[in-house]
Amino acid sequence: PFGQIGIVTFNCKDKLRDDLSAEYAEHGDFLAILAYRFVAGYCKALRTRHWLPGDTQLTKREVECLRWASIGKTDKEISLILSRSHATVRFHIQNAGEKLDAVNRSQTIFKAAQLGYLGAAA
Repeated sequence: PFGQIGIVTFNCKDKLRDDLSAEYAEHGDFLAILAYRFVAGYCKALRTRHWLPGDTQLTKREVECLRWASIGKTDKEISLILSRSHATVRFHIQNAGEKLDAVNRSQTIFKAAQLGYLGAAA
């Protein structure tokens, strides 16, 4: 989520050793799990501290407007589809953007999608 990418490396104290395949064969599964959990925990901590408030909740109407916007519909087109005014659609999308701490429409849609609001089950 949020484009987070991480890497964990494991180094050997012995600088002259360049073949660690035996150690990797013995401990590789454990190291992979350890690395995965570290990166996942780091991303979760970063997301909760810097990306979004933990209790962010979008309304049904905000989600509905964002779903249409995510497939390229303009506010005017969304207003016709939902039988709402252009200003109402703009309000819902801007309000969602404020809740998600987004700087523009694209980032609002991106963050809503990353949080699962725009999926089929949302």
